[in-house]
Amino acid sequence: TLIPAKSVNTIEELGEGIFCDFYVQEVETRGAEIIGGYQYERLTNIDHHAPTERMARIVSSVPLAIEYRDRNGIAEGCKVVINHTDADSILSSGIITGVLEPEERFAKASIAADHTGEENDIADLLQPLAVFRDKEFSFRNLELLLHGGTLEQHAEEARSRRKEDRK
Repeated sequence: TLIPAKSVNTIEELGEGIFCDFYVQEVETRGAEIIGGYQYERLTNIDHHAPTERMARIVSSVPLAIEYRDRNGIAEGCKVVINHTDADSILSSGIITGVLEPEERFAKASIAADHTGEENDIADLLQPLAVFRDKEFSFRNLELLLHGGTLEQHAEEARSRRKEDRK
């Protein structure tokens, strides 16, 4: 599920579910540390933005999602929520829901997108697609990229702009 992006997200307003790649206010102090993030009752936050020593390193939500899925399996019967559609959000939610396998190449892509800016085919596709706020479009074109297909025109144009900007 894609919800509107905003700067403050509270436990009370979000309710239960798994919330990927955006910070849930005070989850780290009101809840418990778990593999991949933090949990408060039936709310799980798989995110690297918490203001804690644990998250004060080069980490993105995808490696956390991989850790969480390795421990808990695919999320079934609960909502998985993102509030933006950059590489880290698309990949982490895809891993949690089972749309994507928990592969190291996705962790590397999220680190490239969030921290290093290094060239990475997956990051270079997904980062510029964030402006469309269309998770289906992002997943569809990621699938095309991963299987050697031809990207949709708007996706190819966005990817080309990103590559040109890197130069």
